[in-house]
Parts: sequence; structure tokens; C-alpha cells
Amino acid sequence: MQISEDTYEKCRAALAPIFLISVLQNLSAACTKLAIAKGFPSSVLWFFLSDICAFCHKAILPQAPTVEAMNKQYHADCFTCRTCHCQLVGQRYYQKEGRPMCGACYQNTLEKCAKCQAVILEHIVRAIGNGYHPECFTCTVCHRTIGDESFALDDHNKVHCVDDFYRKYASVCSACEKPIIPKEGRDAYKIECLGRNFHENCYRCESCRIPLSTEPTENGCYPLNSHLFCKACHIRQKTESSC
Repeated sequence: MQISEDTYEKCRAALAPIFLISVLQNLSAACTKLAIAKGFPSSVLWFFLSDICAFCHKAILPQAPTVEAMNKQYHADCFTCRTCHCQLVGQRYYQKEGRPMCGACYQNTLEKCAKCQAVILEHIVRAIGNGYHPECFTCTVCHRTIGDESFALDDHNKVHCVDDFYRKYASVCSACEKPIIPKEGRDAYKIECLGRNFHENCYRCESCRIPLSTEPTENGCYPLNSHLFCKACHIRQKTESSC
């Protein structure tokens, strides 16, 4: 294979500066043979043929102890934790943003559970602006693990599962005396009248039991003496009480 003088000169120019060693490694084998034939100094050829340390960017001697990690080559002494600078050769290490770190320094970068304050190594539950271990994010009443389910907070920011929150804080229907809570995935609508709360289905005339409308219409509520009546029963009750 013939190499032109122009190609040779380009190889020579690229080989000269030390800071271009990474470029030298990508030159063709033909250029290397030509450099040997032209009598390049052995020190330059050694730079050309050597691996480059990913940390100090200096050539790695053929006999020098090396470490291959994260798809890169390092001098053994250069493969250290980038935070505390302890040696990592033969040790378990972690990488964060492409930088090797020892176990202790890596854990210091991880989020801590807002409840137990231990480092979160695996799955994290985010809620109320904090991170939690899944087993630490529990209902304050029944202590059941909530995980990624819906939850509710009381006035003191205490976490409740939905069921316990409604059992503890839901309004009680004045008619059936049961809490007004969602059922089977359906929302529960609370109707307020005369300072009392009612299920939608319990909001009825106390006399004839006809459902009352929440709108101010003929089918709405016509209260009398703190009792709920439809219009017809209201008139009848009022007439009877005046007799």
C-alpha cells in the first residue's frame, strides 16, 4: 500500500502536540508504519501506540498497572473516587454522571426517606414534596402501606388511606346517620340544608319521602320548623298546624 507524502505530513503534524494524543490513537495503521519508516522518535511512536488514561489524560505505559472501567482505561493510581479520592482498584464502585465513586460517597448523593431517614436505594415513593421507602409510606391510622395509591392528609399533614380518612373525617348524613363517602369508584355528593348534611339519595321530604331537588324550583325543599318538606307537604303541615 502506497502512502502519499501529503498523508505522511498530515500524520506528522497531528503527532507533534501532546494534547492531541487522543487524535493520534485514531490514525491509521498505515500512517504508523510510515512514521516508523521515516524514523520518528520512539517516544512519539510510544505515545501513538499507547492507551490514554481517562483521568489524567497521560499515556499508559505497557507495563503499568491499568484498570478498565466504564469502557475506559485508567492508571491504577488514577482510578479513585472523585469525591473522597480513595482508591477504587479491587473495590466495589458506582458511577454517577460518568464519574466513579466509592459506596459511601455514592450513598451520600442519594435521597433519604422522610420517615426513617435511611438512604433510598431502590424504588422511591414521592408524596408531599418528599421521598419515602414504599414500606415507610403508610396510613397513620391502619398502618397499611399506601404505595402509589391515592391518599389524603388531615389538618396536621398526617397521611391517611382514603378509607380511613373518610371514616374519620367524612360528614355524617342527618337522615341515615352514615358517613357520606364514595362507593364503588363513584363520587359522593353532600347536600347541606338547615345546617345538616345529607346523602343525595337521603335528601327527601320527611313526610311523603319524595326526593327533593337541590335547585330552587317547585320540586325543591320547603322547610318548616327545621323539617324538610316538599311543597305539597309543607302546605299541608302549615295548614294543619294553623287549625
